[in-house]
Amino acid sequence: MKQDINMDLGLEAFLEPDSDFIEDLCQHLEEEGIHLTNELLVQILSVYEERKYGFFKEKTISITLKGIEGLAKIKDIISYFRENEVSSMGDFKVIDMKDYSKGVDGLPKADVLKFFLEDGSWVAIRPSGTEPKLKFYIAVKGIDENEATNKLNNINKYIDATVNSLVIENKEAASKLYC
Repeated sequence: MKQDINMDLGLEAFLEPDSDFIEDLCQHLEEEGIHLTNELLVQILSVYEERKYGFFKEKTISITLKGIEGLAKIKDIISYFRENEVSSMGDFKVIDMKDYSKGVDGLPKADVLKFFLEDGSWVAIRPSGTEPKLKFYIAVKGIDENEATNKLNNINKYIDATVNSLVIENKEAASKLYC
């Protein structure tokens, strides 16, 4: 007897990305006497695409530092990342860094650094051109949303700790710098 299934079907073996996925899945479900509803098919295809292409997540961290002291700190932070060999960001090894102040890939010169991590994630750093802000752009890829979120949080914690160590010389000075 055929039935509608709206729960986990234990179809892990069918979720490996390949061109025969739909055909194999339909054959398996038919053999089990399971009717494939539109809702279930959408759920399965969503998981399939996530596994095939991965799950991408991005975040922008914007740090505002006030006054002349804040602008000096922004320059110090950029200089730190530019002049020191950053070997990892969080748990991820840095495999390359591009300094766009020298002009890279045919692009005009800009005060931007981009770090490429071993897992395919990247982090770009740049000061705002109009405000006393420093921006970090993080992009990660995970096999699913949970992994991507964990990677993003890991890199975010590294950035927070690094920036705090560079900016906060004492709590009184920090309260005057941050908005």
